[in-house]
Amino acid sequence: MVYYDRASRGNTELGLVLCLHGLTGNGRFFDKLADALSDAGYRVVCPDMVGRGKSGWLKRPKDYNIRRYFSHLEALVSHLGVRDITLIGTSMGGVLGMMLAAKAVTPLRRLVLNDVGAVIPRGPIKHIRTYVGADPRFADLEEVELYLRTIYAGAGSHETAQWRALAEIASYRLEDGGYRLAFDPAISKPLRWLPPFSLRLWHVWDAIACPVLVLRGAESPILSAKVAETMQKREPKRVDCVELPGIGHAPSLMKPNQIALILDWMEKN
Repeated sequence: MVYYDRASRGNTELGLVLCLHGLTGNGRFFDKLADALSDAGYRVVCPDMVGRGKSGWLKRPKDYNIRRYFSHLEALVSHLGVRDITLIGTSMGGVLGMMLAAKAVTPLRRLVLNDVGAVIPRGPIKHIRTYVGADPRFADLEEVELYLRTIYAGAGSHETAQWRALAEIASYRLEDGGYRLAFDPAISKPLRWLPPFSLRLWHVWDAIACPVLVLRGAESPILSAKVAETMQKREPKRVDCVELPGIGHAPSLMKPNQIALILDWMEKN
């Protein structure tokens, strides 16, 4: 498992931030946020989970499951040898973050959930499965960018330069000069075996004690307003929820206002 490790560039050492990407992402998706966190004084680690980015691909598709990802996350945390971690998780990465925060003895000091919560609806997962396993090929980065504008439309409007940066980190060049997406299409196969109902993780959520920031796209099909509200009401932890207008699933965390929200919350918690 490859990970990107940015040292603190600030005047003080404020601790470690661990950034976990979503299903089809990789550690480079956090480049903008990681730079800002590093400038503020944090060490930032962003792994490519197996099957993504520069990490290896698994031989058996059935091993692309949340238990295997979590075992790899625990191995990474043990390898880093750091306590008092702030974890920022997008979608799947947020589920892993909740699991780590819910342990009786956890290294997490703070948790930031990017458009994911205690209930994972079945419908959107079925939709995601249809394109994750497609494995398209592209003639150039322009085609990659056009494709990403479609599948990541939920992230909302972005500048052209931001879409191009995303195209560069979400794909890699082939020997014939073309491009493909930077993940193993087989990561979609275990999604077929999920139960035909929403996944309810309230037992995990209720075991979390550290402060939590929940970022929710106002148009998100993954984290409903009702679930987010219920998460805030369940004791005893402190939960702050910020709804981002005009955004679905999931906020890219590339925009200055989204980065500022996270930095401000971390400073206060």
